[in-house]
Amino acid sequence: MKKYSLLKTIGISFLLVCILSWIISASSLSSGTITSLSKTVPVGLYDLSLLPIITLVSFFMYGLLFLAIGGFYGVLNKTGAYSELVSNVANKVKPKKFVIITIILLSLLSSLTNLTPILFITVPFLVAILLKQGFNKISAFAATVGSILVGTIGTTYGVINAQIKYYFELSSSYELYTKIILLVMVTFLLIMYVIKKGIPKEENKKTKQKTKNEEIPLYQNINGTRKSLPLIIISVVMLLVSILFMYNWRISFGIETFDNLYKSIHQFSINGYTLFGNIIGSSQGIGYITIYDLVIIIAVASLILGFVYRIKFSELFEAFINGSKEMIKPAIYATLSCILYAFIYYNGSGNFVNTIVNSLSQNNAAALMSKSAILSLFYNDFTNLIGYNASLFTSYDSTLLPTVGIVLQSVYGFVMLLAPTSVYLIGGLAFLNISYKEWFKYIWKYLLAILLVIIITCVIMFIFI
Repeated sequence: MKKYSLLKTIGISFLLVCILSWIISASSLSSGTITSLSKTVPVGLYDLSLLPIITLVSFFMYGLLFLAIGGFYGVLNKTGAYSELVSNVANKVKPKKFVIITIILLSLLSSLTNLTPILFITVPFLVAILLKQGFNKISAFAATVGSILVGTIGTTYGVINAQIKYYFELSSSYELYTKIILLVMVTFLLIMYVIKKGIPKEENKKTKQKTKNEEIPLYQNINGTRKSLPLIIISVVMLLVSILFMYNWRISFGIETFDNLYKSIHQFSINGYTLFGNIIGSSQGIGYITIYDLVIIIAVASLILGFVYRIKFSELFEAFINGSKEMIKPAIYATLSCILYAFIYYNGSGNFVNTIVNSLSQNNAAALMSKSAILSLFYNDFTNLIGYNASLFTSYDSTLLPTVGIVLQSVYGFVMLLAPTSVYLIGGLAFLNISYKEWFKYIWKYLLAILLVIIITCVIMFIFI
């Protein structure tokens, strides 16, 4: 059935990996050297039942984030100002103009930061406006979650860039013009694609009215007279604070101001007593906060909203819980999308993925892209991907490393638009109740177009090194 389509897609992917573990011999990776174990390391019945549990426990932070976002929007609805804000924006900004602004803004912010967990907080709001304007839900998804993932392909100064810079010993601005051109091309193609596929036709009033009347996730049509300005200010401040604290300025640009400021505050003492250090606790500081910390920021913002709009705590708590309930399925599916990475982690001493990657060791564009795609499928978090596999890429000639970096980030972004292991792709599809089949049917032409752009870019870079 359609309601379980995403779960079946994840399950089929996992079972396929389990079958391959019985067929392909395993290899281990150590200090940049892949060594064949000359045997298979099959996933047995016990492992088959254990791995989903390990995934739910080990990657629950993604599920918690989705639940927190749901809770936050539950509180937004309770304020009585959110519905009017959505309606005002939907009515005052033309659909075509709004979708173009949305795609450009999200892809640009994604390129500059790669902070997908934070950017995803804006998705329910933007989706609500797009659906109100008459867009179908799959076009609304492509314009929001799709834009965030597309921005990854053309990463300029985001977290991915910082990781590549760190492991490959490159400058922060390596191949900047190439990345900007790549970003502009894939973003422009997405704009044209979404407009062609889903722009509402003004003359088709019945279709538009039907779309407006459909149930919009995490949105309640509440007529109220409360001002939306406090809501806007609190939400924007929450997003800016989250970006400030999650983005690592030191690794990206060598800026240590925030690190030093945090240390000064944390180490401030009175008569030998570290006052603020004890109050703050064991936080890692600016640039090092995790998704768990982001959940706390979202919860605090929800409390502030309740205080400003004078919502009783019991009602605030109930609104937060009700909003979280709407995100239970996306939370579970997003967590389960990490099951292939759980397989890698569980079989860290040796697995067949290393064997496949080792067979693609040639220094050409095709082999490098294939290697990047396979690793991206299993390591759905880029920090883990490069953290565990950097030695496979740093072995390339130093003159090739900027090109390797471009290939890595662009292929990773492409895979995240398609793979059932993409956390925010799967979570977003579940949020809008879109099946994986529907998404692939909608997006495959665009994927072919940007794949061609990526291939041409990478081949040209290899030729002119």
